[in-house]
Amino acid sequence: MKQEPYWVTVGVPVYNSEKFIKRCISSILNQTYQNIEVIIVDDGSTDNSLKLINELKENYKGCKKVKIFTKCNEGLSKTRNYIINKSTCDFIYFMDSDDWIENDTIEKLVNIQCKYNCDIVKINYFINYNETKSIKAKQWNENKVIKVKEDRKNIIEDILFGNIVSYTWTMMIRKEKILSDLLFEDCHQEDKIFLIKILSNIDTMHFSSENLYHYYINPNGIMHKHDFEYYLNQDFTLHEMINNIIEKFYNNDSELHRVNNSMTSYFIERNLYNIYKTKGKDKLFDVYNKIKNDWNKIQKNVDYNCLKKSNYAIKKDYYIKLWEKEDFANIIKHYDKENKFENLKMKIKQLIKKY
Repeated sequence: MKQEPYWVTVGVPVYNSEKFIKRCISSILNQTYQNIEVIIVDDGSTDNSLKLINELKENYKGCKKVKIFTKCNEGLSKTRNYIINKSTCDFIYFMDSDDWIENDTIEKLVNIQCKYNCDIVKINYFINYNETKSIKAKQWNENKVIKVKEDRKNIIEDILFGNIVSYTWTMMIRKEKILSDLLFEDCHQEDKIFLIKILSNIDTMHFSSENLYHYYINPNGIMHKHDFEYYLNQDFTLHEMINNIIEKFYNNDSELHRVNNSMTSYFIERNLYNIYKTKGKDKLFDVYNKIKNDWNKIQKNVDYNCLKKSNYAIKKDYYIKLWEKEDFANIIKHYDKENKFENLKMKIKQLIKKY
């Protein structure tokens, strides 16, 4: 390809990733696009991650700039912010240390940027349970450009309800658009918060239909270690954070009220879906119906049109039918105490009381 003037920072936060880091970094060093600054930040790893990274740099004979930094453990969000501060390029693209990219991923991202001059270029991705079996995760089937300022509220709602994935590794971002008040928050679903925040400073986004990133499902990862109650509590905290961010985009309380209650419903129903995926069956229908019916009594103005395209929200009794067909073990032990349910109701009421 004709070499473009754009330089791209590919940033990789690393924490105890010795099993996967060679695969990740090698996929960056083997990119067909050459104007790449690779910034790898070891976030206080206690395994051999840093040793392996240094070996990769020493053996690399190409022309890409490779920079390695180390710091004490502070978590993913602060490490990404550290990378943003160290970046010297026009665009920035983040990866997770257990994932990898196609050899021409950055080249294709830059080509799209050169053609459409967008602030964010988003891509589709593969889901991998191993290195050889890839499942295409299709978020959109056609290439399109969105003018953010003209459609910001719809974009926000699509992000809130999972119709637009917010994974940071699905997008290359014009660095100058990431201002000091638009950095990553140290919280649950930090990608979603970051994307919603940065929309305030974005003019255009391009959605590419190509699958260019490999998202590895690590069974030992942090996302697979917690239960329904943990994620529900995290979602309520996230709800309040998002409300503080999006309220400036809504002109009246009724609109914000509708979105907030629909968002709460989405969080609850998404967590129930996670129960369906990961837990058991005994008394599952009673538990599910108890939660859903009580939620229906206290929710107000949920707009299910907001949820109809969601990949997770419960559509009528669709997932109940799925549960009836599956043979699951006991679930009631994960959600059988009355005080847990009362606590759920209390939190929901607190959220909607001010409206």
